[in-house]
Amino acid sequence: MTTGTKAQPADELAKLAETTETRYRELITALARGESVDQQQILQLASATGRNLSMMRTHRDRLAARIASAEQLKDETATERVRESQASAERGEQELAQARAKATKMVADATEACEQAKADYAAAFSEAQRVLDDARRTLAESADPAIDREVTTLRKGHGLQQLEAAKGHNPGMRVQVAEKGAAMRSLAERKADPIDGMDWT
Repeated sequence: MTTGTKAQPADELAKLAETTETRYRELITALARGESVDQQQILQLASATGRNLSMMRTHRDRLAARIASAEQLKDETATERVRESQASAERGEQELAQARAKATKMVADATEACEQAKADYAAAFSEAQRVLDDARRTLAESADPAIDREVTTLRKGHGLQQLEAAKGHNPGMRVQVAEKGAAMRSLAERKADPIDGMDWT
């Protein structure tokens, strides 16, 4: 019984210390949350817990920061923004990939069409040249030989006459050269004429 009687005051002091510490933490929590607290109570609890105002201020600021951080963890606004931004970035990547694929196909199609057009042009040009060459050859081979003889006669000395006319020393030579040129063009036209230029022999 004696032992139990001696332990009772110690238990009361422990309970008082625990209660005082609890009240101190409640006070600091109220201060950290920006609530109004009685100044006399602040001084009493500081004295009762062996703390000074500087320590209380440190505890208040630290707890305020922790409360704010805990609230930030609960707030899903930032997380939702991240999710939305991620989804938007993924959509952007998909759209970019689709645009690249579309552009690649457009370039490939345009390149193929261009190459085909150039091939068609080359074939058409070659065919046209072949037709023209055949036509000229046919007209030349079946032309009246007398036309070529007349052209040969006109060409005799024509180069020197042209040179003389170009010097301008002999005005009459210019007229002669012009007449010869007109006559040769006329013969060329006649030779190209299917009926008038044909060799009827």
